[in-house]
Amino acid sequence: MTSAPDKTPDLKAKTKRTAVKRSRNGCFNCRKRKKKCDEVRPSCSTCTARCIECIWPQGKEKLPKEYKIPPANPKLRKERKVPFEVIPYNAPKPSKHTERESQWSETPLSDLPLLLSTVKSPSPEEYESLDTETCMVVSRNGPDQIINNVIQTPPLTLRPSQRQLFIDVCVNGFIKSLGPQYTHPLLTTSATFTPLISRNKVIENVAEACGCAFLSWSNPDLTELSFKKYRTAVTVLMKYVDSKPIVKEDEIWLGAAFQMLCLGAKITWNCDNKICVTNLKNSYKLIKAKLQRRQRKLQQERLQGPKLPNDGMFQDITSDSLKLEVRNTLIGYETARKSALFEKQFERMFVESFIYNFSVTILTTDDIMGLPNVFEVFDTLKSYVKTPLFSCDVVWMNNPVLGAAFDAFELAAKASYLLRTERTPWSVACAMRLLEVTKVHKLPVIPPEIRCDEQKFANLNDSVNIADIVIRTAKIVLRKVLDPALSEYDPEVQKDVDHVLSCLLHIPAHSPIWVISTWPMFITGLSTIDLNQRECIMNVLFNAAELIHGRCISSIIDLLHLSWGLGTRTSLNSPLTGLDVLLDPQLLSTVFL
Repeated sequence: MTSAPDKTPDLKAKTKRTAVKRSRNGCFNCRKRKKKCDEVRPSCSTCTARCIECIWPQGKEKLPKEYKIPPANPKLRKERKVPFEVIPYNAPKPSKHTERESQWSETPLSDLPLLLSTVKSPSPEEYESLDTETCMVVSRNGPDQIINNVIQTPPLTLRPSQRQLFIDVCVNGFIKSLGPQYTHPLLTTSATFTPLISRNKVIENVAEACGCAFLSWSNPDLTELSFKKYRTAVTVLMKYVDSKPIVKEDEIWLGAAFQMLCLGAKITWNCDNKICVTNLKNSYKLIKAKLQRRQRKLQQERLQGPKLPNDGMFQDITSDSLKLEVRNTLIGYETARKSALFEKQFERMFVESFIYNFSVTILTTDDIMGLPNVFEVFDTLKSYVKTPLFSCDVVWMNNPVLGAAFDAFELAAKASYLLRTERTPWSVACAMRLLEVTKVHKLPVIPPEIRCDEQKFANLNDSVNIADIVIRTAKIVLRKVLDPALSEYDPEVQKDVDHVLSCLLHIPAHSPIWVISTWPMFITGLSTIDLNQRECIMNVLFNAAELIHGRCISSIIDLLHLSWGLGTRTSLNSPLTGLDVLLDPQLLSTVFL
């Protein structure tokens, strides 16, 4: 096995751009981010949406070289005022005819998107053949009966309640933003999490809290409300869990609830990684219970003797028919088997979501011993996650969260575990073996025939690039385990940093892959030594924050500023800089990845 060659030319190569005259009147924050400012005083729309103080230049003052964007402050939400004006309208007195018609109010155009999003998603048990269901409805109702039903139908409620609005935002915003990979259509976040939200009021509370937090990114007035709803959702869920034994039928939606709370904490103000760790512990309990039950079932089947081969529940089809497969896999099966199919889909998403959040949390949690052993987790789950469910263009499309980077995040998780645990001869020997793996690890290869489809190739290549980035940063952490005195100025470290930055140039700013980039960007940020490197890392973090509306990103930025010797406007204070920050558990516990 050989190490993957660098894929990009020298970073110093510059491309010629057409000279564009930019306004120098924008606020310092927009100019620092190299974004267009609408120049609305006293606070531009970008700063208002981010809850940060808008700093304006004095006269023709230039942007200071060491200027840093201030951290978000929820108190600034009180300064945001939405203009409201009542326009009088003298309408003519309605006649009797118009009074009757007024009961059927006309739908404003602005309400139509909300109306579309309130359609209830079917549960897994409700998947039926559309053609069959339609025929049954037509056979029961003749033309006269259909007309009578239409006449007796009351007006639609076009404006949803606040609770329904937040749930809709969770479905159409929060859940969709969580999918980082180009994956099989049946393995997307919308295909796995969304059908479970209507199961009961408990998980609806979770969806409401996540939707409110997601919306608070652009509406700071909802910041405090989102935290209250999140706290309520946690309380109600734990009350349900404590009130009765968990049965098999509860495991799927409970798994969704715990992972949504884990991810929702990252976008909710005042939440930290402690609540994330709690949800990860509960998620792993569900996973272990399911695995133990499955092992008992396999033992019983061995005692009963061999069975007939699989009858084609997961039939292989051509890679060009993925969308057709979404429909075909649900046709011709009774409800129980459709439910079993959905359970397989959700299990894959649930387990991978747990693995990712578990892998990145190990580095920063102050409860490292409360989490399951990282070697046990991957030894138990790796073979299951690596088993394909569907026939796809590349095998890692069966991994909806980690994609081509599954092995890379396994290395990252084990490197973080060794860094945070006591240094022993065993941990040193283990770190040396893992370091050798990072040097010879071969990246997944995209088949040549896929290059004909530029968009598909670009999506898959993003996953390969993030795998390369995670491996390089895991290598830095492992070297820090072996040599606690390792500095960010080490030539080998800078070589890895340059390689990471070159990979970043191949990933578009709008790529969803940034959702899983926080761990490698934090490590790379600690390893940077000049302004250009740091600006590149900051831009990536801003992109990730925009995608998921992640308030947790501010904790990463604060500690990076401290490690760069720039100070911070928070209570953080430490003389440690660069990679030495990795040796301080108290500082690491302030970061939410």
